[in-house]
Amino acid sequence: MKKELFAGKLGKRRLLSLLIPIALAALLLFQVWFTGFSERKQLYIDLTSEGLYTLTDKMVEECEYIDDLEKEITVTFCAEPDQLRANAKARTVYFMCLALQKLYPNLAVKCVNLKTNPTAVNAYKTTSLSEIYATDIIISYGNSFRIASVDAFWTTDGEENLFSYNGEYKMATLFHSLTSKNHPVAYFITNHGELYFDTENKDHPGNADTESLYRLLTERGLVVKTLDLSAVEDVPEDCALLVINNPRADYAYDPSQAGSYTYQSETEKLDRYLTRDQGSLMVATDYRLVAENKLKNLEDFLYEWGFELGDKVLADEDAHLSSAVDPNKKTDLIGQYITEENTYAYAIYGAYASLASSPRMVISDAGEIRSAYDLGTGAPEAGSIKFSRYYSTFFSTTDKGKLLDGEGNAASEAAVRDICGVALRYGVDSTTLAHSYSYVFCVNSASFFSEQTLGNASFANYDITSALVENISREDVYASIDLGGSSLNSASYGGKRLHSAAVATATTEIYANDGSVIKTNQPLTAGAQTAIILIAVLIPLGVAITGLVIHLRRRFR
Repeated sequence: MKKELFAGKLGKRRLLSLLIPIALAALLLFQVWFTGFSERKQLYIDLTSEGLYTLTDKMVEECEYIDDLEKEITVTFCAEPDQLRANAKARTVYFMCLALQKLYPNLAVKCVNLKTNPTAVNAYKTTSLSEIYATDIIISYGNSFRIASVDAFWTTDGEENLFSYNGEYKMATLFHSLTSKNHPVAYFITNHGELYFDTENKDHPGNADTESLYRLLTERGLVVKTLDLSAVEDVPEDCALLVINNPRADYAYDPSQAGSYTYQSETEKLDRYLTRDQGSLMVATDYRLVAENKLKNLEDFLYEWGFELGDKVLADEDAHLSSAVDPNKKTDLIGQYITEENTYAYAIYGAYASLASSPRMVISDAGEIRSAYDLGTGAPEAGSIKFSRYYSTFFSTTDKGKLLDGEGNAASEAAVRDICGVALRYGVDSTTLAHSYSYVFCVNSASFFSEQTLGNASFANYDITSALVENISREDVYASIDLGGSSLNSASYGGKRLHSAAVATATTEIYANDGSVIKTNQPLTAGAQTAIILIAVLIPLGVAITGLVIHLRRRFR
């Protein structure tokens, strides 16, 4: 039967008709497989004159430490590989990371589809309302992470045209920043009656009231420990955040030792930590102790950082929680969001502040916080020409905020008053243009970090405090300026500069979370295209030509 079916010229044609679709299907499957294989193995040719898809020797040298790390660095792209390849800017970053993955087994590159799997990136949201987009890249190391947009890896000129690819400097900086401390620690300061969580003693009485704060800190990738400032010369190098929670006694200071080169008071140790590197500190005080002058040394320290603590409780006629026990009590304040988009507070909780009905941030029994700077909200740092300190409101009352005396009577006119604030120390290295930040968050409420507020899921306290911790506890460690950066002292200012003579405008596409297409007009260097499927094209082309030759020879011989 088989002989009859495929016998003679007609049989050969039948056999050929059967084999051709099978061969084409096999060829298609091979091409799909080889495309993925060639991408994983970096089998491509960099056709760009700038070497956009080739790692520089300096980048390879900068990242050599990766395989000595305790944990794996993961770079997660929030789009599928074909979408990344279709986008000119994303493709360059994606291929750079694949090249790094090939060199360093301790670095992994992943892609997630936010449309089909939106929960895949939930662990990287600083608040429940945070948005992560298809154009974002998540770099994670253990429980720590950073999120950067594809646009951040490119440098633009004054007219917003692409000037250079600064991706190596940006990515190396992100790697250094995440791995500079293998186990970043949040230290609870002790020995002044503070409330703290003791990880070494499960029966510690303060654990019950700081359980949510402890969980919040660990979720942000911080190891939690305690620290007695009187027992150390300096705050440990692994410190990413200090917490002073409701001290009941003042911080030690010996006036007789003032001016001594060897003596360091506890507040001087705090100050040295904050000015040494990029320190961060959160403080919750009790206005009652301020009124009794029991925290004078700590107050003086906070004043130098921009905070003036009030000694009377705040009440708000228009924004407070109602109390069934005491209907007249108006000191359980509902903090008012700062809605100016260029403020620090908005940068932390803008997703909440922009809602028509924002979830409540509740701050109970709080004293007023005022800026300590007479001429505004900032001042140059004493003894420094590089650094300045700035005060910023984090939450306030409505314009019906009042101070109450000990009898509960109004002791001030109604006005907008600050409930908590953030002080920022900011400086720029004159050679590398690297930015340096230190933060102090201060609230004059003994219960701010308590289970009463942080542990209440109906309030926004946990989410917003978590976002604050995520921001102030991170440390920026910059890569060598030889890779790029924005300093004119860099050997390769701006990274790989696009050849201006060959700049053209091209429309590329990448998909948003909702499946819609984002189209962007991007200036591109001519020839900035990869050739990873070069072999996958040549093989089927060769097969096709061979088949055509055989067919023609049989037909015309």
